[in-house]
Amino acid sequence: YNKNGDCLESIPYNNGERDGLSTTYWAPGQLKARELYQNGLLTEADYFNHDGSCASQIKNGSGKQALFQEDFLASLLEYQNGKIEGEVQVFNKHQCLTNVYYLKDEMKIGEEWEYYPTTDGTHHPKLFLEWDQDTIQGVAKTWYETGVLESQREMHNNKKHGLCFAWFKEGDLMLMEE
Repeated sequence: YNKNGDCLESIPYNNGERDGLSTTYWAPGQLKARELYQNGLLTEADYFNHDGSCASQIKNGSGKQALFQEDFLASLLEYQNGKIEGEVQVFNKHQCLTNVYYLKDEMKIGEEWEYYPTTDGTHHPKLFLEWDQDTIQGVAKTWYETGVLESQREMHNNKKHGLCFAWFKEGDLMLMEE
């Protein structure tokens, strides 16, 4: 409810799980989201921007869930079979992509990219990680804001393992260690 007593969000539960039609409003009468849950699984949904345009949809348990923070789209989460599974995109208040990663069975898998914040929609890499069942496994890289590679290291079970390199901002090798 808002301070005037208007309902801004309604989420039905059954035995501790979301079940039924959930609605969220930007303001009274201005729909933000309409989600239909069945036994905790998100089966159908429509998400709306402030201007009423469609931000994303979920049909038959598949699609993208739009999550808003304050008045902007903060993230898009891919759903399959009613559960979060697949790509997760995170945005800054300027609607620029800042992070992309993948989930399966509520664990990170595959590549994760983090980008320096921008206002022009470009993607300048800041961090790259490889995940296997919520564990950093493989190569981890970082970049300077200029786009020059800053470091690269091999990882195993969330720990440094193998070779590690670091470079100065100008691109010259700073160190190499094993």
